Amino acid sequence: MLLFVRLKVYKKKMLPFGLLAFWYVSLFPGRIGYDYVKLAEMIRDGESTAWWGATYFWFYKLFTFNAQSIFLISLVGLLVLFHSLKYFIYSLPISDSKRNQILIIMTTTPLFGVFGVTVSHDIFQCAGVILLVSVRLRIYLNVDSELLMRKIILLSGIYLTTTQIGLVIYGVFLLSFILRKKLWAIFFLFITVLISAFANFGIDSNGTAKEFLPGTLRNLILIDLKCIVQHADVQLSNDEWKVLEVYAPREAWLTETTCSNPDVLAAPLKLSQVSIGSTPQLFRLFIKLAFSEPAIPLMSHIQRSRVALPPPFFQPPSNQVDLDIDVPVGKGTNTALQSGPGILHISIDDSKYDKRPKLLKPLEAIALLPAFFFNQSSWLWSWGGFWLWPLLIFFIKGCRLNTRNLILIGLPILTLHTLLFLIGPSSLGRYVMASIYMGVIAAFIQISAYFSQAKL
Repeated sequence: MLLFVRLKVYKKKMLPFGLLAFWYVSLFPGRIGYDYVKLAEMIRDGESTAWWGATYFWFYKLFTFNAQSIFLISLVGLLVLFHSLKYFIYSLPISDSKRNQILIIMTTTPLFGVFGVTVSHDIFQCAGVILLVSVRLRIYLNVDSELLMRKIILLSGIYLTTTQIGLVIYGVFLLSFILRKKLWAIFFLFITVLISAFANFGIDSNGTAKEFLPGTLRNLILIDLKCIVQHADVQLSNDEWKVLEVYAPREAWLTETTCSNPDVLAAPLKLSQVSIGSTPQLFRLFIKLAFSEPAIPLMSHIQRSRVALPPPFFQPPSNQVDLDIDVPVGKGTNTALQSGPGILHISIDDSKYDKRPKLLKPLEAIALLPAFFFNQSSWLWSWGGFWLWPLLIFFIKGCRLNTRNLILIGLPILTLHTLLFLIGPSSLGRYVMASIYMGVIAAFIQISAYFSQAKL
């Protein structure tokens, strides 16, 4: 009888690993979207870039065998994500049986499986943020040795070097330890900065951090200025127009576009062709207009970071599928019916990588069916700001955190969401997957606890 019970427990513990294998096999060799197809094309053409992070460029180059296949890089991403989610779940102050139950549920969903096998540096940022929150929670609950937690912190830092804002998130996280004169925290920050610096060696000169970051700052300023000056009520002097016309013709500045998408907003300016950097005159004009017309740039940043901002104060992100039922199904869209940003990428957008055994086609259909339904409500599942609420409630009620510990534990999340608002890259769910995962887990725990009490 005891053997039977142990076997039953063992099967439950092994089930998440079986689900992990299911997602990898059914969606073999992985999923890949437009950005990383472009990265692959650059690598195959002998070019290099730090656009997706210099560290990730070398990681991608290595684990795709010089952009020849994605079967290994998708497996690594899936395993990294699985480890971070398991570490977070097993950091929560709940029973072991409940932890395993939640892990099974999470690994069952396409939020884990489809996103996990999608080639993207966002997986590593997501895992890094989740691990940092988990470590802080374990420090508060005093459940791990300091040595083990330091290893996880260092691993998180390595993950976070793969994105442009990852080092900032990591530096802010380590700041509280540095202020307490923890020498290991300074050493860890030094290691990650060193990794990022070395990664820039071998990158094309215009793609290194030295060249990339100033260009990015200039573009952010120009994008904000474009949103302001295209407004009909904003009037500029001839001297002010001379500052802007150095970067693009006046007609380009006045061409009205949406402010919710930086790519669309910047298109008339043709920023890729601009070789002039930021000037003092540009900074002064930006500060003047931002303070004289604050509502316009503020609303622009809100629109471009809707996934990171919580209700009821802010609007949800756009849905992948047009919600207007009077529009013919699929009108003006691809066969995936995508008219807006989705949460799960279901296709392989490079024919070179699209080499799937026909035997796996039925499994692929089974795996992508739930992804289809999640994408129907992508506005909800990609809304990281919304999922902050159940996480916040759980931290306060379930973990009994005071204000100080709540800030310390949530600091990586707060830093991520703040940076997304300030930068306003675009309102895409993949940027806030860490918040989504932790919020969904927290929501399930609380809903489960409510029904358990109601049953009693």
